[in-house]
Amino acid sequence: MFPNTNRYDQLLDNYDEIYQETDATYVLKEAIFVPNEIDAMKENILKYGSLIASYFSTTESNSYIYNTTRDKTNHVITIIGYDDTISKNLFYNSNDTHTLPSRDGAWIVKNSWGTSYGEDGYFYMSYDQYLSDIAAMSFQPKNNQQLYYYDGGAAVNASNYTNSSSIQFANIFEVANANEYQTEKLNAVNVGIASASTSYEIQIYQLNEQPKSPVDGTPLLTTPIQGQTTYAG
Repeated sequence: MFPNTNRYDQLLDNYDEIYQETDATYVLKEAIFVPNEIDAMKENILKYGSLIASYFSTTESNSYIYNTTRDKTNHVITIIGYDDTISKNLFYNSNDTHTLPSRDGAWIVKNSWGTSYGEDGYFYMSYDQYLSDIAAMSFQPKNNQQLYYYDGGAAVNASNYTNSSSIQFANIFEVANANEYQTEKLNAVNVGIASASTSYEIQIYQLNEQPKSPVDGTPLLTTPIQGQTTYAG
């Protein structure tokens, strides 16, 4: 729940600004951050079809990319596959220092700079290339679903509010199309968690008139939904 009563009152007062609706054809179903580990990346390429990642690009048009730049990135690419048989020797001329990667194998990358780059817009990137912000996403058709979301307040540290290892948050929404003749069915709840191997619990409340807190109402789940994240996301 929101730990600050004034903040909660502000959310209610500014509900019209907080409530957001989208006309998108597809909506986000799932998004995770993938560790920069070959096995984890391969696993999620097979599961999601591709990954996004950022690296430091020197903008050279080359079919084999590897540079030794670390700790900074300047370009985002889409990794669509991998090939363990690509020889590390193919990357020798792909950087100014002519430094070889330590191993064979490469990611198959789709770039965004047109078909004149690499091989028709694709290239190989060594497994040794420094990557950052690796993520996988899946989407689903919106299919006339009503979306309720509020992107704010999640990026906080639990230690700011409590000495325990857990913290509670809530989003409050007013059902847009419900009346005495029509109701809406809640199909899914999305939760963003910034760390892997984190336990979570979800409960849904029907709030009282003029609620005093996000839990001032009737819990609708007999047993809260519980789980644990594999990855952050």
